[in-house]
Amino acid sequence: MIYFYSMEDSFFLPVTFKGVEYQFGALLKRRGYVAVLEINVHDVLVIFERDEQGDWRAILPEDQAGKTPDVALLRAIGEAIEQILQ
Repeated sequence: MIYFYSMEDSFFLPVTFKGVEYQFGALLKRRGYVAVLEINVHDVLVIFERDEQGDWRAILPEDQAGKTPDVALLRAIGEAIEQILQ
């Protein structure tokens, strides 16, 4: 379990993808009334937020266009986020 002490705490998110263990740098931030996670995925900033169904969606900022990481890897990151929040 990860405990956050402020709305801008950073940590490393462990993700296993295709048999390889990764440690992605993550930052918890507040956006209006919701919290989002900014995660550095192989030098690409990806923002994870909850969608209307409560699942995690990945958003790439406009300045990151054309640098989309592997979609399956983004799904694995979403699953890892969900696991640490249980």
